[in-house]
Amino acid sequence: MLFLLTGVPVVQVCFGLCVAGLSASVWAGIRGGGHGRSFEKLTRRHAVRLVPAVSCSVEEVSLAVGEVVGYGSVKSASRMNGAVVIFLDSPEKVSDVVVSGVVIQDSFTPVHPLVNPARKITISNVPPFIRNEVLAKELSRFGQLCLSPIKMLVSGL
Repeated sequence: MLFLLTGVPVVQVCFGLCVAGLSASVWAGIRGGGHGRSFEKLTRRHAVRLVPAVSCSVEEVSLAVGEVVGYGSVKSASRMNGAVVIFLDSPEKVSDVVVSGVVIQDSFTPVHPLVNPARKITISNVPPFIRNEVLAKELSRFGQLCLSPIKMLVSGL
């Protein structure tokens, strides 16, 4: 059974011939992977987004992600705007599946986190003669990478 975030069963999943190849413990992990209360703890950081290169069902994508992180870790899956969004039980598993990617029908599919972990940093009182490259170099020393160009803000004076 797949669940929405409310924990209400939405669709009875019938894998057909795929069920015959799965062990009882794997099928139990898929079928009862999450109980209603566990959905209350999920955030957007628990989700991944996949756009499969081949036409496939949400169930096939869920099984491919389950092979990487464990079938019991897949808490919810649905199709949104052509992509498949899957909620996992921990953000650490999200990073695991993002690093490894998944293979669906012999085609590699990259996995992206649902949220962008980037942060916006505002630096004030910098003299105008200090170049942006110098600021980016100094920020990188503290582990802050400048992925987008540095913009000057108008002070309004």
